[in-house]
Amino acid sequence: MVTVTQTQLLDQLAQAGVLLQLEHGRLCTLAPPGAITAELAAHIRLYKDQLCDLLLRSSQPPPLLPRNTAPGERALPLSFGQEGIWFLEQLGSANAYTSTAFLPLRGHLDSDCLEQAFSEIIRRQESLRTTFRLVAGEAQQVIQPPRQFRLALVDLRHRSASVQAEAIDCAIANAANYQYDLTQDLMLRAKLLQLGPYPTASAGEAVESYLLLLTMHHIVSDGWSFDLLVQELATIYGALVQDKPLPYPPLALQYADFARWQRRWLQNDVVDYQSRYWRKQLADAPTQLNLPLPIIRVPPKRATVGPPSV
Repeated sequence: MVTVTQTQLLDQLAQAGVLLQLEHGRLCTLAPPGAITAELAAHIRLYKDQLCDLLLRSSQPPPLLPRNTAPGERALPLSFGQEGIWFLEQLGSANAYTSTAFLPLRGHLDSDCLEQAFSEIIRRQESLRTTFRLVAGEAQQVIQPPRQFRLALVDLRHRSASVQAEAIDCAIANAANYQYDLTQDLMLRAKLLQLGPYPTASAGEAVESYLLLLTMHHIVSDGWSFDLLVQELATIYGALVQDKPLPYPPLALQYADFARWQRRWLQNDVVDYQSRYWRKQLADAPTQLNLPLPIIRVPPKRATVGPPSV
């Protein structure tokens, strides 16, 4: 029998369509009929202990622990998801990864407390004040110190309904098309449009109405994050306007802790084993998707912010 290395054995198993798994601590194989030859079976027995250890580490990741270093002391790795978005950013797909939401608000609103609530969220959530840069050719994230959030306020109370509608459309378009500078921008942007009185069901009464535009970059957020942001913003704002203590304790874990944990777990032979599996599964996948997209991609331009001049 010709001796092979563990890496060569994993390649042979992948080529033969053999899957390994642990059942109650025992090494088991799933393979097409005739795939496991006598020589291949002998190699599996030879590396049984190493293969069991590899499968155990692949299925049981290490504990997720907070970083020991203080924020901003050094650059940190990106998660695999962030790395993919960073790569696409370099290809000019910037505003394809901008998430925007607009929230109608009615009633008395304290814009100073709202701005303070945003500042508190920026302080709590390191990811929203994280910037990204290349270090020795590798993208890394750098957590910036907390800063005062500036809420852009546009007063449209004395504009006509048609002008307000045009200004709202312009503000939403600018927010959606904003091209983030990942090396220096906050990953959260907000603009408050003050629209004026809104009639209520009670005769002769009206309340103030607003439109709050929120924009986040997908490199630090997703749809679930947006929902959590709005909930946290409302809770913190409510505490501030009522002069109550802030309701949230400091976060024990931040997204950078997850990225660091993910990188430490999925490395060396663990990621090699999983990569071999997916290369085998996707071996016959088409190399090109011919989708009906009659759109010519052009390099994005930084949008101007604000409603049109009236």
